[in-house]
Amino acid sequence: MIYVETMESFLGTIRIEADARWLLAISFTSEPTPSYPNPITMLTRKWLRSYFQGVPPPWLPPLPPAPPFTTLVYETLLESSLGERWTYSQLARMVGSPKGYGSIGRILAANPYPILIPCHRILSKEGLGGYRWGRERKEALLEFEDAHR
Repeated sequence: MIYVETMESFLGTIRIEADARWLLAISFTSEPTPSYPNPITMLTRKWLRSYFQGVPPPWLPPLPPAPPFTTLVYETLLESSLGERWTYSQLARMVGSPKGYGSIGRILAANPYPILIPCHRILSKEGLGGYRWGRERKEALLEFEDAHR
């Protein structure tokens, strides 16, 4: 069974999906969604509420296993702090794959846990870069984090 919970934020309505073991996805929605929460969706909501108060918790809800390189990218991103920004190339060097910025871009574009895995902190060398959930949300997240450093 898939459990769903929504919450409001300055970014819009956030949808949290989980099964009995793992957080499956965080997304943004404009559709009304009935809530069927479980302990994982509630834990994720708690994490997000803390983040939106400027204090991201040092723990994460349970995430399903990911391929090793994806896990390395996620773990490295989690070392970044509020308001910190890296380029795709910098992140590629940090994970030991200096020419792997294309692979990193694809991993981040498919990130099912926005905010939690802070892919919004990664910029292109030309500027802001893309964001699966829209440049406006990326800009809003970065401005929020700058104000809560």
